[in-house]
Order: sequence, then structure tokens, then C-alpha cells
Amino acid sequence: MPGDFNGKWVTCKAEGWEGFLKKFNIPTDKIPADIVVTEEITQSGDKITIKSSSNKDDKVKEVIINVGSNHKDAVAGGKELEFTTAWDGAKLVMKNVDGKGGGVIREITGGQMLLTLDAGDGVIAKSYYNKA
Repeated sequence: MPGDFNGKWVTCKAEGWEGFLKKFNIPTDKIPADIVVTEEITQSGDKITIKSSSNKDDKVKEVIINVGSNHKDAVAGGKELEFTTAWDGAKLVMKNVDGKGGGVIREITGGQMLLTLDAGDGVIAKSYYNKA
């Protein structure tokens, strides 16, 4: 059964981001240590709309994911990646299609939303969100 990500989520903890950014040659000063990301998620069946903003600027990024279809997204540094998307139980699993492995898993655990990014070689970054 698909997870329910509906609601407003605010980051409360991050792990592994310095190594993850270095892996992709993104200067760590591009992502401030005190950044707080807010994601407003609406979900209807397999259509998920995510509006992301931060406490560092007024920009809002909107991403629409149709689970079961490939999804393209520009990541930090401007690089565009393409992912397959699927449900794995309640987890939203996005796998990189470049043949190098890696991807993104979004899940609800212990009342928090956990976003896990895998560079494909064991380099992992995690962001934890509390429901606002």
C-alpha cells in the first residue's frame, strides 16, 4: 500500500550531506549548514506534487511525480537526473536510470518523513522531516 506523504514537512535533521555533495563536486558552501527545507506535499493516488522552499530564499520548486513513470529532476548543481519510480510497500522508490545505481527513497518512519539519497557507491545522505 502506498505511503501517505500528504501535508507540510519541515527538516529537523540531516546526515551525510557533506560527503554526498563532495561526491558530485558541489561545493558545500552552496548548501548552508543552517538551511531549513519545507516540503508541502499533495498526493492523489500515484500523483505526488512536492513544493519545496527554504529559509534562505523566496524560491519555490515544484516537482510532480507520477509513480510508475520515469521522472526527471534537476538536482543541486543543476545536473538533470532521470529516475524510474515505483512503490515498494509504503516507500516511494526512485532509481537512477544512468546504469550507475543510486537513487532516492522517501518513507514515513516513526512519524517522520525520511528522504534517503544514495549516490550508488555507498555514499548516502539523509534528511529527516517533522510534520508541521
